Amino acid sequence: MKKANLSVSVRVAFHAVYREWVASANDDEYQRLMVLREQIAPGEVCSAVSLVLHCLEQSELVNRLPSRLYQLLQERGWLQALDDDRAAAG
Repeated sequence: MKKANLSVSVRVAFHAVYREWVASANDDEYQRLMVLREQIAPGEVCSAVSLVLHCLEQSELVNRLPSRLYQLLQERGWLQALDDDRAAAG
């Protein structure tokens, strides 16, 4: 899996949302993300941001993200910040 090329502010914002999700996620939700990580990057070290970005880039994988995580990313404006960051990068 390739390394995500994001601005520091977008990375920091992602991790804030991710920490919020981890603090409220139940075991099934967290396990769902870990199973997805193992399917996408078996045996590799894979950051949460890289995993989510990979899923966002492949429409068939978006639905496999825990729904509450995706919802928080939307609610906190991270998906829009990601789009803006990519547009600014050219």
